[in-house]
Amino acid sequence: MIIQDLNPHGGIGANCTACKIGPFQFVLDAGLHPKYAGKDSLPRLDLLPPDSVDFILLSHCHLDHLGSLPLLSRNHPRAPLFLSYPSSILVRRMLSNSLAVMKRQRSELNLPELPLYGRSDLSSLYERMEVLPLEETTLFEKEGHAIEITAYHAGHVAGAVSFELKYDGKRTFFTGDVLFNDLRTLDGAQLPRHPIDTLVMETTRGGAERPAGRQREAEIVRLLQDVRKVLNRGGSALIPVFALGRMQEMLVVLDEARKKKGPPPHSRILFWVGHGSGQPHPPDFPEFQPCPIFPQSIAKPRCPALAPQDSAWGTSPHAGHLPSKQWHDGGKHAFLHARFLHARG
Repeated sequence: MIIQDLNPHGGIGANCTACKIGPFQFVLDAGLHPKYAGKDSLPRLDLLPPDSVDFILLSHCHLDHLGSLPLLSRNHPRAPLFLSYPSSILVRRMLSNSLAVMKRQRSELNLPELPLYGRSDLSSLYERMEVLPLEETTLFEKEGHAIEITAYHAGHVAGAVSFELKYDGKRTFFTGDVLFNDLRTLDGAQLPRHPIDTLVMETTRGGAERPAGRQREAEIVRLLQDVRKVLNRGGSALIPVFALGRMQEMLVVLDEARKKKGPPPHSRILFWVGHGSGQPHPPDFPEFQPCPIFPQSIAKPRCPALAPQDSAWGTSPHAGHLPSKQWHDGGKHAFLHARFLHARG
């Protein structure tokens, strides 16, 4: 096996890993670096000869893993994109938003190379998407050889998956971003228990230990106390969050707190959302919208809504895109809605 890291900056951002197992050349993720713009934000896609990639794997839809995927797919038009079902929905909004941001940055940052891709590139990418059901093996064949690909729920964010690839009796496992703890909106990772031969692990924290005594629930309590102090004195609480994953989790946290002890009248909580790459924030603060949370039958999670609305202040699922056996399940699913505070003048 040959592995090549195509991220020119190292660390977090522009995640892109080229791999070769036997005769199979594939790429895991193709992101943009959030601290750079234009060509400087790209992985070294130029190191891959044109039309040399057999298939592409997408672990999840944060832009540091997704943002340059249209360029990679453009250079390798015969390569299918394997991803989870939730990611197949999220990818459209994330990349559409990224394109809009790049169009604005072209003049703001004086970068004539922007946007890096266009609508036609997105359309071509979407046509190459192949959804992998969780824990079901997909066989990819080439020149009389076959490699088995299996996706596993990775936690982290809606649609995030880890990949196991089996070739010639050897198992290689790529974790992607993985989270084992259950969140309010998402179950923790559920990875295979059987032995593997090679583990390729990505971790944001690396070897850094968590600060002693700092626990997630205690930090949530401290945040809610600070928010309440602001609201009680008539202020507005501004909480910067990533639009995908973190915002949905925070909305459920606030909804739980609201149910236990309602907010002061005429209070306002604003979310400055970002996709990790210069997400524009709206000029006004419209009323927040209900945020449906998908049932547990979809992609293993207590899954947050998969498709942000254009306003970027609320989210809602495209129910019509969901398989009936998953969406309805006999009509007995109780859907959780996080009811937002209303912004008032």
